[in-house]
Amino acid sequence: MVVREDNSTSKFRIVFDGSAKYKGISLNEYLDAGPALQSDMVGVLLRFRLYSIAVQADIMKMFLQIGLKEKDRDVTRFLWKDLSKHKFHVYRFNRVCFGLTCSPFLAMAVIRHHAELKKEVHPEAA
Repeated sequence: MVVREDNSTSKFRIVFDGSAKYKGISLNEYLDAGPALQSDMVGVLLRFRLYSIAVQADIMKMFLQIGLKEKDRDVTRFLWKDLSKHKFHVYRFNRVCFGLTCSPFLAMAVIRHHAELKKEVHPEAA
């Protein structure tokens, strides 16, 4: 968990270290990162200046808005130690989390999917 006292809206953010190794192996080594779907920043800035109206969005909490399929959730299992009872609990994420090599691809794929669904209604936005 990352704690940011200086941030008024999101003081806590759960970050999963997919690159942490156990016996020389990490989860990120076995996950497919997928193709890079993010736009090149130079191209984004040039297109931003082409039109009189521009749209931007804060996508800080985007990963946590994307659900994982039931069959994919076991990949994100983790142990949590209850310090007061000296007991371990097994949990798993049901949302895309920060720190996995595939998270940026999944987020961009969801955006593209919804843009494709709405392109008839909002062609300029899609």
